[in-house]
Amino acid sequence: MKKSYLLFFLLAAFSSCSLTTTPESKPDAVVDKVGCSSYEYYLIKELNRWLIQQNENVNNVGLKSFNQDWLPSLEKNPRYQALDEKQKLKLKEIISSYLNYLISVSPKDPEERKQFLASLALGDESDDRRKEIQQKLQAYEKQMLEILPADSTTQCGQSEKPGDGPFHPAPKDEAQVRLEESMKRLLATTYQSCQVLNLKPLHNYDDLVQGIKSVGQHPGGGQKRIITSVDKVSTTHYYIKGQSYAQGCFQVSKNPLIYDFGGRPAYTSDAKSKLNFFKNSGSGTNVLGYDCSALVYSVLMNAGLKMSTDLPFVAEDIDGAYSGHFLQPGTKQNCIEDIVATPNENLMPGDIVAMDGHVLMIYKVGGDPLAISSIKTREQCANIPTQNFDFQVLQSSASKGGIGVNVFEGSDYINSITILKKGFTAMAQQSCYSKFDQKKYKFKVSGFSLVRHKKTAACQSRPIEFEKSSCVESCL
Repeated sequence: MKKSYLLFFLLAAFSSCSLTTTPESKPDAVVDKVGCSSYEYYLIKELNRWLIQQNENVNNVGLKSFNQDWLPSLEKNPRYQALDEKQKLKLKEIISSYLNYLISVSPKDPEERKQFLASLALGDESDDRRKEIQQKLQAYEKQMLEILPADSTTQCGQSEKPGDGPFHPAPKDEAQVRLEESMKRLLATTYQSCQVLNLKPLHNYDDLVQGIKSVGQHPGGGQKRIITSVDKVSTTHYYIKGQSYAQGCFQVSKNPLIYDFGGRPAYTSDAKSKLNFFKNSGSGTNVLGYDCSALVYSVLMNAGLKMSTDLPFVAEDIDGAYSGHFLQPGTKQNCIEDIVATPNENLMPGDIVAMDGHVLMIYKVGGDPLAISSIKTREQCANIPTQNFDFQVLQSSASKGGIGVNVFEGSDYINSITILKKGFTAMAQQSCYSKFDQKKYKFKVSGFSLVRHKKTAACQSRPIEFEKSSCVESCL
């Protein structure tokens, strides 16, 4: 992966002025999960929380302090107390080695480290280095399990699930409806307007937003942006100009949301935390807004769709959002699967498209999204008219001068980006062949990925709400 996008991955969730409050570190909660398949998630998350609360760079004193805070909790655990002295000592050595290794491979900068650890906790294997790190961590975990395997007392459930009472997964068709509603809710909530849902998708010929200025390069490779004129943004921004706001809603025209490379929704330490688009968070500038991977994660969270069957998916995990998770999903990110061309189905709303450095979602599809219904012979499948593609994409992007969250006409957007055109053309061709051959076909294009959430019961969790979504619920 290119160095610029690697840095983006590391930095994408941080800002010195972030208003996000991290949940308090609770080492006791991790002890009970030794032996769980999700143990890595909890151990890394607790380490991350603890380091954030220390507000210091990683050093030997910090690690020593963490061991002093965490290991005494282990000694109080009944399962640990049942071990003999040799096993106890060995388990402590393994855990200390685990933490030493994790810190040794983590960035020293607190903000870089936070994003790095958050992504590792979610099972990131998006490049060779991260795959190697995951394998090393899993080797340590295997050693732990040999000494202290899971038993009937092991608490492997999703204890961090927000909300009260039991959670009941929805059938796949209902989960699909929920996903489509979540995309609309994100668009409407971001701009605090039901009217934006009725706007036509953007086209290449639409005007640029005025009043936004690039002020240099983000360490992750993208451009940092600031607003030089709120009035100009409010009167030229496609989704803000001419809008009115109900009482109690956020006045977006007075504090516009634009594209903020590295921006994230804020969250709180509350287990039931909502995602808040209206407080600055992440590694971008002081403007409000969030980037492409944060958009996709936010949609999935709001729809109650997890990345992994084994791991929770809570507001705090927005820190780990990264486009590479969809370009090269890790083995633990098993709720995401490659789309296969079939005779009767191709694109669906909610499908996720990733390329190096960007990720977006299919927002709406027409009757013939990949322009294959007019193809009369198999030979014609080699020449798909991409200008006739009939779908729309939802994304947060630097399009139109830094507009941020937007819906773009698919045929316009993908034909202006080489790798997207190549990837969608391959998908269309295989779908066309599938129609004539009545077979399923896989396709692979380097640097391009088209994936779909499985929406199975094991891949669902309690939906995470958006702050101030009540202002637009009447239109959803």
